Amino acid sequence: MLRIVLRAAAVAIVYTGALAQMTPFCRPGIDSGVTCPCNNPPVGGGLGCNKFGSGPIPSSILTAVGSPIVGPGDSLILEAINMNNSTLYIFLQSKDMVGPVEYGAGVRCIGGSPLKRMYTGIAVMGAAARPNPGDLDVHTRSATPPGPIDVIPMNSTRYYMTFYRDPLAAIPCPPNGRTFNCTNSGSILWN
Repeated sequence: MLRIVLRAAAVAIVYTGALAQMTPFCRPGIDSGVTCPCNNPPVGGGLGCNKFGSGPIPSSILTAVGSPIVGPGDSLILEAINMNNSTLYIFLQSKDMVGPVEYGAGVRCIGGSPLKRMYTGIAVMGAAARPNPGDLDVHTRSATPPGPIDVIPMNSTRYYMTFYRDPLAAIPCPPNGRTFNCTNSGSILWN
């Protein structure tokens, strides 16, 4: 199935299949127990803190589609939308929930155990969906170096979020080193 996402005067086509059982959490001002740092609350139905200089575009959102199956048949795809255009993004995975803690210009609620960098890339029109053709599927990538190796057992939960560059956050979000933001987090039960 295809979903067409309209952004300003451009069109992005993003694969979507059956909705995976991702439960969103760490939504600032809703269920995380904290508000966004730097006075940038979620806008327009977004689930992450608002990005700077975004105008009326909604805040970022992390979702997932496909089937989270340990072994052949893993068709899980992580999707992040409403990030900054042409910016670096990193999909992260953890075994643990933490926080919530301020994380750049956003709020992070995963960690504890080392964070696994699952996929990196450049957002196209503020959106990313991974794995792409040629990428390892999510459960295989989880157990592959570099970074902490996490073999996902059946019937276990893993936690996900995406962070992305937000260079305009440096000035309104002291100290001036805060140049990134993040989506909400989500939990997925692996079958």
